[in-house]
Amino acid sequence: SLGLVGSEMCIRDSYTIVAADTLLVRAQLSQPQPTDMKLEYGALPSYSIVAEYLNGNQVISSSDNSNNFNIAVNNITASNLGVATISQGNSSATFKLAPENMQLLASEGSLLSSSGLLKASGYILRPLETSITGSNFRNMVLVGALTVKPKEINVNNLGINRIEKVYDGSSRIEGLDLNYNKGTANVQTADNLFIVGAGNFQTTGVVNGVSTHVNDRHVGVGKRVNINLALRGNDARNYKLSRNEYINNVGVITQLSSVQWVGQNEGVWSNPSNWAGGALPDRNNVANIVIPNGRLTVYDSSQFGVSSSAINNQGTIRFVASQNFDFANSVSGIGSIQQRGTGELTLSGNNTFTGQLDIGSGLVKLGSNTALGQALSLIHISEPTRPRLI
Repeated sequence: SLGLVGSEMCIRDSYTIVAADTLLVRAQLSQPQPTDMKLEYGALPSYSIVAEYLNGNQVISSSDNSNNFNIAVNNITASNLGVATISQGNSSATFKLAPENMQLLASEGSLLSSSGLLKASGYILRPLETSITGSNFRNMVLVGALTVKPKEINVNNLGINRIEKVYDGSSRIEGLDLNYNKGTANVQTADNLFIVGAGNFQTTGVVNGVSTHVNDRHVGVGKRVNINLALRGNDARNYKLSRNEYINNVGVITQLSSVQWVGQNEGVWSNPSNWAGGALPDRNNVANIVIPNGRLTVYDSSQFGVSSSAINNQGTIRFVASQNFDFANSVSGIGSIQQRGTGELTLSGNNTFTGQLDIGSGLVKLGSNTALGQALSLIHISEPTRPRLI
């Protein structure tokens, strides 16, 4: 007998007993099908058919060439398993080979994919529209099964040229719906198949003295992507990936247009949680920084590093470094700049800010003609060491 185990056909240890006037037909896939005797999704089947009936005490079988059986299967298409004709002497049987999978039909409503192909699953073969002529046999029983296996998609043939996101402070790739090429991936055009993924943008780095790939959140092109892929969509069952990992140098992170300070007073610049969405605006990752009115921010240059962002400062930027630091950003707005570090602070940006420059007891160096912007006043706080502006 035949039954389904999961999505594949299982042949159990039992027998089909037919009457003497019944033609018994056994059908299975034949070469050049794969040796696992499973039909790949979208492929056309070819069959090995054995027919026999009982004449008195003698079994008349197509396996014996002297019995002169003629067996043919015609009209095989991607959605039609074919029409079989079996003739011997003055008798013949013609029938359609039809797949049956009641579980699949009940759960998905159809045995066919969006492209009209038999879905990847296990099927029992049933005869339809049977026509019998002649006197050698008056009835017919078909015994057969068919397993359609998922078609493999070579991950190297997805035709992906670019995986891109806007800088968000993270190396993560989330909720990715790949814009893959169905032609190069050998996916049926009408099939509803999505390839989704999650992973990271990466670059080459050194960990414990060993060169390796490390996650990289920064703006750039040609970045390495390391993504775990999965199939989704109504036709996902009909395909499988050659591997679930996709690695290629097609990553692009583009610059974020603007980020605003959302932290509390005296929060440090190097803490991502102080910036909207966690988008730390270091290096050239963000085009514009906004410091809201009334916010005192601490630019911890030893941890944060440098930024190329233009800064709209409506609050206060305080420097606390013990090392010399060149603050080259262009600063606008009504906010103030405070020097509270023991290192030398150099202002070298093309500044237009109209707030105050408070140098406290520190040292501030003007590195450009526009370094002071349009600062309304200099505030000298009484400290043990006299403040200096050079």
